[in-house]
Amino acid sequence: MSREDIKSAALKLFKRYSYVKTTVADIASVAGIGKGSVYLVYKTKDDILFSLIDDSIQEIKVQYAPWFSDESISLDSKVVTFSRIIIEQLFKIRDLMFGSFENVEGREIQDVYNKFQNYIDLASEYLLKIIADHGLTTTKDKRTNANEYILTLLGRFIIYILGHDWNSRQDFYQFLPAWVTSTFHSLVLEDFE
Repeated sequence: MSREDIKSAALKLFKRYSYVKTTVADIASVAGIGKGSVYLVYKTKDDILFSLIDDSIQEIKVQYAPWFSDESISLDSKVVTFSRIIIEQLFKIRDLMFGSFENVEGREIQDVYNKFQNYIDLASEYLLKIIADHGLTTTKDKRTNANEYILTLLGRFIIYILGHDWNSRQDFYQFLPAWVTSTFHSLVLEDFE
């Protein structure tokens, strides 16, 4: 039984029922193996989810790396695209984690934040790389500003999905460019300029 077979079974179940409604036993059953065999490859169900997210992030990096390194593209354009990618990933994670709004409970929202803190840090680091590629000097102190921007983007996303139709995305994408640009300039670029 390969990691890919387990991830494939988990992805099918997460998409159909959600992460919160899927058990390791369910994943093992769909993969055609015993529950213990899953634990030989992954320590927890979280590890399976993280592996799926890591795969998605790696695909994004490969796809967008040349675009983000293109010096002819403005920093603002890169930040808008970067932010849209983050939001798209948040929608994917939301859909895998919860499926429908009925599966969301307050404690689970807190758990999501705790589970994904590492990804917030990775996004902050990548944002700093984008900034540095535009000739702005970054330091470890600047990481706080980038982290604050990512957290603000995450907070705006949560407010949006809780205050609108769960399945609606278009409105969010329409106001994103203007909001991203002004928020990025005030939270992140202010200390660089």
